[in-house]
Order: sequence, then structure tokens, then C-alpha cells
Amino acid sequence: MFILLFGLMGVAAIFPVGNHYAARSDRFDRAAALADNAFADLRARGLLRSDRWVAVLDAEGPQPVIAGPGSRRAGLFAQPSGGIGSGHAFVIDPLGYAAGLEDNPQAENLDVWPRAYHGQDAAGVANVANPWTGMGPPASPGTLPGTRWPIRRVTYLAIGNRVLPARVAELAFSLRDDLAVELPLEGDRPGVQRWNAVDENATLTPENPSDDRLLARAYDGAYTWLATVVPHEPAGLSGLQPADRTYGDHRYDVSVAVYHRRDALPGPLSERSLDGAMLPGGELVVYATAGDAAVDAALDEIREGEWLAVTGVHRLSGMLLLKWYRILAVDNATGPQSVAGLGSFAGRRLMLDGPDWPGTLPAPGASGPPVVGNLRVVLTPGVVSVTTRSLKAEAVR
Repeated sequence: MFILLFGLMGVAAIFPVGNHYAARSDRFDRAAALADNAFADLRARGLLRSDRWVAVLDAEGPQPVIAGPGSRRAGLFAQPSGGIGSGHAFVIDPLGYAAGLEDNPQAENLDVWPRAYHGQDAAGVANVANPWTGMGPPASPGTLPGTRWPIRRVTYLAIGNRVLPARVAELAFSLRDDLAVELPLEGDRPGVQRWNAVDENATLTPENPSDDRLLARAYDGAYTWLATVVPHEPAGLSGLQPADRTYGDHRYDVSVAVYHRRDALPGPLSERSLDGAMLPGGELVVYATAGDAAVDAALDEIREGEWLAVTGVHRLSGMLLLKWYRILAVDNATGPQSVAGLGSFAGRRLMLDGPDWPGTLPAPGASGPPVVGNLRVVLTPGVVSVTTRSLKAEAVR
């Protein structure tokens, strides 16, 4: 009996672990299915039509990202005055846009993705400055023109030139197959599937649900998505302009990032960024001059198996790069990190799975591992899957 007791205890310990991995597997399966649906929606709803993109640039409310048909602003996707500069990558995020407008109708800096930068302040400050300017002329390697952060959050203009409403954005950018089921307190009773319904006799029988007309099964809405769009070549940026002669001819890296239980409100809790340096073999160092607290705040609730984005400027082409990576491992504690050529800062090391970053491959005859610094790491909790495809932006001539 003593031996049997220990054997049963070992078997019992397996059940919670098995449930955890079963739930995790189901999460990844749903995320993969949602990614396929998202790419179909991008085409079916015309979400890659850049002439319908809208960003928020100031307190005046929604402003067009690009010029309309019949005019031309070569490469300018922001206000052309004041040296603000153009957007070089775009995030189609109507859910975050709608949540930001509800939180702050003035919508300052809502065109910025991610919203917060933890490199100088532990609580996160507005991420509105271009970190790749001021290092030389605009044409210098590793620099981008303009003073504003170059990744633009955009939403979509619906019928009648109205910004996509929050309810419509929720329907278009969430998985509606995760049905909401309520489990009763009594364990011997089955779960209850809820329906969205309309009570056509509300004035007569408001408390009687038996005469309500069922519309659709209620869904949990735990899985949502956004898309990032990055040009393949410098000409692809101006090629997003409807008046450009090559409009619709260029290809772009379109990535669908699927979230589980995302906090859609853009801010320091849901959208964070840190300085980073990429090392060979998929090793990433994230650090902050503000100290340990800034790094800990940015990495809070960031777990193995989730995804992050790394952004930087290609040293040869001068293009902004945005690449997604899956996190394999994260240091448990923040401490001093010494990176060749950068110095020593408070930071952590992460192991990533994803594409090679340009410049991290060892050069023939070079001594020491190559390090690519001056990167910005985007951390948004809850990203469980990212799928990237090469697509053409839709052109409506």
C-alpha cells in the first residue's frame, strides 16, 4: 500500500501538467487557424488598400496617412511640415486604434506603435522620437530621415469615410469560433452555450427569454490579431502612394500577430519597447539606461513561447527592418550586461527563434562575435503566433 500510494501520487501529479500543455496546444492550434482567416480577411476586406489607411497624428483627430488619388507626396506618410518624416513600416490595428480613441478622444500619439519606451523611464514614456536620426545626414548608413518614430499604427476607413467603429473592428479582428460556454456550479450538469439574441417583445415579456429570437452563438473573443506591413525595397514605400506609377506593383512582408487575452488599449502596460543588441545564434540583449526597474517593467508577463518584434535600420540599404521572433528562453533576473562596442547596462538576455538579422553573421577573418546594436525591441504581452507572407498591396486605380 505504501508503494502504491507513492505511485498514485506520481500519477496524480501528471494531470495538472497535462492539462496545462493541452490548453497550451489548443491555444496554438486556434492561433494558427486564426492566422489563415486573417490573411483571407486582409484580401476580402481590402485591408491592404493603402489609400484607405488612416492614422492619428495630432489632436485634430483622424488624418489620412497618405495623399489621396490624383496627388502625390513621394514617400511621405505623415505631416510634411516640421521635419516629422515618413512612416517606414505600418501596423494595421483598428482594435488598438478604437480603444485609444475611447480612452482619449484627442488621440495624441495614437499613430505610434508601440506606444511606450522603457529605456529612460521605468514607467514608460511616449515612444515618439526617431532613435535612428541625428547620427548623420539622412543618407548615412543606419539612419532614417525625420524626427518622429517611423512605425505608424493605422486603422481603416469604412463606408462613408468613417473610421472603422469599435464593434466592427472587434468582429473583423477577432476569432469568433471560441464559443463562450458557462459551466454550472453543480458538477453533474452540462455546460450552457450562450447566444446573442433580440427580444422583439421586450415591452410585454422583458424577463422571459423563451420568446427571444436567436442571432448567433456568443463567442469569448480571447483571440485577436493585428498585421504589420514592411516594404521589401526602398521603392515600395513610395509605391504605397495611389498616385505613384508603380502603385500596387511592390511586395511587402505582411505579418499577422495573433494575441491571446490582449489588452487592446495602447500604453505602457500593453505596448513596450527597450533598446537591444542582436548577437549571433539568435541571442538578444535588451537593456535600459534607466536601470533594472525599466527592464523589469518592460519584460513583465513576457514568457517563453510568446513572440516579440525587433526593429532597426539596415546598414547598407538604409531601410527600416521589422522582424518577429519566438522567445525560447528569458533570463530570470535583470543584471549588468556587457555588450562589445556598447558598454555595460542593466539588462537581460533572451534566446530567439526566427530569421537571421543582417550583420550578425561572422565576417571572414573577423575576430570576436559580430554585434548589431542600435535596435529597438517591441514587447507586447500575449502574442502566441506570428505568420509572415510576402504579399502585394492592393491597388485600386
